[in-house]
Amino acid sequence: MKRIKITEHIIWHARRIARRKVKTVLGRCLKSNEIVHHVDFNPLNTKNSNLLVCTRAYHMRLHRKLQLLEKVKKHKDKIKRLYAEGYSGNYIAKDLKFGHRTVRKILKYLNVKIRTKGEAIKTNLKIMKVSGYYYHTDEFLIKELKRVSVLNKERPLSERMFRQISKHCSSTVRRHFGSWNNAKRIADIS
Repeated sequence: MKRIKITEHIIWHARRIARRKVKTVLGRCLKSNEIVHHVDFNPLNTKNSNLLVCTRAYHMRLHRKLQLLEKVKKHKDKIKRLYAEGYSGNYIAKDLKFGHRTVRKILKYLNVKIRTKGEAIKTNLKIMKVSGYYYHTDEFLIKELKRVSVLNKERPLSERMFRQISKHCSSTVRRHFGSWNNAKRIADIS
């Protein structure tokens, strides 16, 4: 049996067949804003039970929802854990390279109560974004300094090495503790 290489042309042809099938079932041509969606995402499967006629707008919403569900499956445990540990949604989004709204939607989907800014301040949130700036607690920055110093084989820990290893900027540490050396002294790093 000869294997057939699936090319763009074959997929295009299968989509034309699907549109023709839908046209015969509906008894009319598809409107310019209508699309034939393949339920199993296989464009070669042109069975009637696999075809769904929908508007372009609904089709985009459907795919966005499915992408969100895929992200939920892949990252739900990490997102729940980080949020429970006190990290902000913006920090989690930056860590996972998502948009902050995506993280918010995932938290809502997982039925996690979303903190308000006031609640975040009261619970001493580790990283919080308020009006465009990130605020870090002392314990979080000290923990981050210690973590980076363990990963850094070169002693003493320089600002340049901290910037390369950490997700945070050394200037944040410097501003928070007054100076880089003061921060290292407080974190008990030589």
